[in-house]
Amino acid sequence: MSGTRAFSVLSKVRALARAAEAHPFQRYPVTQKPAPADWNTHIQRVAGTALADLGCVAIFAGWPLVVAAIMNGHVH
Repeated sequence: MSGTRAFSVLSKVRALARAAEAHPFQRYPVTQKPAPADWNTHIQRVAGTALADLGCVAIFAGWPLVVAAIMNGHVH
């Protein structure tokens, strides 16, 4: 019998996955400078999201109070 290994689907899939992704510890080239942080855009995005979320929470949690004030006890 020749010196061949048994075929394993798992080992082939593992080899394919390792070949498809970059090395996790791959270094960036020295000529590439790190990008500066864009804090203004980040703060604007977080503030916009917080404003929208707080508005939705206020509507979701506050509608019973608004309805109670409008109906003023006239529901039987």
